[in-house]
Amino acid sequence: MLFRSSARSGDTDAFLRIAEIYEKGQLGQPDYGRALEWYEAAVQKIKDTETRAEIYKKIGGWCVQGQGVTGHRQRGL
Repeated sequence: MLFRSSARSGDTDAFLRIAEIYEKGQLGQPDYGRALEWYEAAVQKIKDTETRAEIYKKIGGWCVQGQGVTGHRQRGL
């Protein structure tokens, strides 16, 4: 996957794109667990607080709903 190479180089846009690919199921079924991993990795590199807040809001929603990230409900509250 082209984006993985860019992500290894530290490209935060690549981290976000990979997360979206998993979230939207562009490789088959949506995989929120894998999307969560990539979004969390992206957040570690993103300086823009608004973008970070949007990602945390998305992740929090998944955790509360148990949407593919079971066992993380407390993180979403």
